[in-house]
Amino acid sequence: MKKLLCFGALAFAIGGSVQRPLMALPQVAETVTVAQASTVAAQPVAPTQAIVLDPGAAPRRQLRLQLAPGMEETGNTTMKVRMDGFLNGQKLPFPSVPTMKFGMSMKVDKVDANGDSHLTFGYTSADVVANPDTPPMMLDVMRSQLQGLLDHKGAMVISDRGQTKSFQIELPKTLTAAAQNQLDRTMEQLTNSLKQLSAPLPAEPVGLGAKWKVPPQKLSMNGMVVIQTATYELLELQGNTMKLAVTVEQTADPQPLNSPGLPPGASMQLKSLSSNGGGTITMHLDRLFPSQANIAVNAEAKMQVKDAKLPQGADLLMKSLVEMTLQSN
Repeated sequence: MKKLLCFGALAFAIGGSVQRPLMALPQVAETVTVAQASTVAAQPVAPTQAIVLDPGAAPRRQLRLQLAPGMEETGNTTMKVRMDGFLNGQKLPFPSVPTMKFGMSMKVDKVDANGDSHLTFGYTSADVVANPDTPPMMLDVMRSQLQGLLDHKGAMVISDRGQTKSFQIELPKTLTAAAQNQLDRTMEQLTNSLKQLSAPLPAEPVGLGAKWKVPPQKLSMNGMVVIQTATYELLELQGNTMKLAVTVEQTADPQPLNSPGLPPGASMQLKSLSSNGGGTITMHLDRLFPSQANIAVNAEAKMQVKDAKLPQGADLLMKSLVEMTLQSN
C-alpha cells in the first residue's frame, strides 16, 4: 500500500503538471539551445502561427511589440496547486502543496531593423510558502528544487509578434546527474506553465472582439507528450495596452510514463488526460511582461500502475487545480 501511495503522489505530479518559455511573451521556438559546461545542443522546433478566427470590429490595427534596447523588467509569478487522487475509487491522502513563488528579470540587449529583439534573462527569486498542513520535508524538497533556478541564465530572440526565434539556457556546471534531472523537470514544468500566460500576436490587423488561436502544439511535460490548444479574445485595446481572455485545452494519448521517481520494478501507463482552463492577460506592446495575468487550469488524468505485488495493476484517477498569477513592474 505504501508503494501505491507513492505511485499516487508521483502520478499526480505527472498528470497534474499539465500547465508550465521561461518568459511571459514567447510562445513558440524555432531553435532551442541548452549549454552546460562546453557542450551545446540544438533542437529545432516547428514554428507556429496564430490563426485568426474573427478579425473583430473596425477600426482594426496590427498588433506588434515595440521593445527598445536597454529596457529591463521583472516579473513575479505565484502558483497554487490543489490535488486529489483516487486509487481504485478510494480517495488517497495527499499533502497540501506549498504555494510557489518565483521572479524573473529580463533585459532587451538590442532590436534588429526587422523588429526582432535580443533578450537576456535570469531568475531573481524562487521560494515556497507553506500551508498549515504542509509536511516540512515536502517544503524543504520543493524549496531546494526551486532555488536551483537561480543558477540559470539565458538568452533569446523574439519577433515583434512574440514568437521565439532562438532560445538558449546556460545550466550550472557543478550539478550532479540526479540534481540536474530534477531541476530540468522543475524548469520544464514552470516553462510550460508560463506559456499559458503568454499571448502570440496575429499577423493580420484585428479589432475589439477579435479571436485567434494557436493550433495544437506538442509539449513535453515530465516525460509525457501533451497536445495543447490555446484561444485568445481581444477584450480591450487602448494605445499599447490590451486585455485578452485566454482559454487552454490539453489532451494526451495513452502512453507509458517513464519517470526516474518510480520504485524499482514498477510501471505507470497513462490511459487518458483532459485539461482545460482560462483567464485574462493584461499586456502592453511596449513592455516585456504582462502587467497582470490570472489563469486557472483543471486537469484530470487516468492512469494504471503496476508492480511485483500488484501485477494486475491498479487504476489511479488524479485531479488538480492550478492557479497562476503574474505581475510585473
